[in-house]
Parts: sequence; structure tokens; C-alpha cells
Amino acid sequence: DQLCLDATCAIVQALGHEARPYSDAAAAIRAMTVAAAANHGQVAVISDLTMPGLNGQAVAEAAFDAGVPCLLLSGGWNWVALTRAAAVGARTHDKPCSMAAIQATLDEFAAAMRAKNLAAAEHAANASSLFSKTKP
Repeated sequence: DQLCLDATCAIVQALGHEARPYSDAAAAIRAMTVAAAANHGQVAVISDLTMPGLNGQAVAEAAFDAGVPCLLLSGGWNWVALTRAAAVGARTHDKPCSMAAIQATLDEFAAAMRAKNLAAAEHAANASSLFSKTKP
């Protein structure tokens, strides 16, 4: 609902991050996919598990497909949906969720992204050195 959306955005902004709120989950997925493909810095999704039109599990699956970390917030535990979301790497927190818990999760996401980028850079450097060697 709008109150949860506004509160979550306010928390994310208070923690020093940019937040782009979407009340339409399908539009959020499209924007997330474009941002991830364009590599516009740190991209993460925070979504409610249950919402009209599209559930958080579908958001988590789309985030996984785009390589974007996802945090799902849940006021009531739907164990089936949470288990499926976890299977694609989504993190979950009960609502209400503290600022510290959100910050810790965003820090984990950022650390994982740095490690992924470092591994990709090392792989590219190794591949480049393989092709730049001259024959004896």
C-alpha cells in the first residue's frame, strides 16, 4: 500500500540511498531490468511480498533473472512464497523492519556486487592476458 511504499522510500533515503518508488510492480521490474542492463551503479529491489497485481515472489524471480539483489518485506508469513523467493536468492524481513536491518541487507548486497564486479574484472584481465601473449 502507499503508506508502506512511502515509509520504505523514506527509510532508504534516510540511509543515504536513492529510492525510486513504484506502485506498479510490472513498471518497477521494467525499470530495474533497464537499470541493471545499463549498469547504473548499485541497483537493488525492496518489495512487499504481497501486493495487488503481482506478488513479491514474481518480483524476486525477475530480479534474479536481471542479476539484481532483492529484499522482500512481509507482514504475514506466506512460507511457500518466501521459500520460493529464497530459492532465487531474495532476502526477507518481517514488517515492521528496522532501519538497521535494511542497512545491513543493503550493505550485504553492495559487498556481493563489489565481489562480483571484482571477479568479472579479474576474469576479463586474465582472458586479455591469454590473448596478448606472443608465441615464442
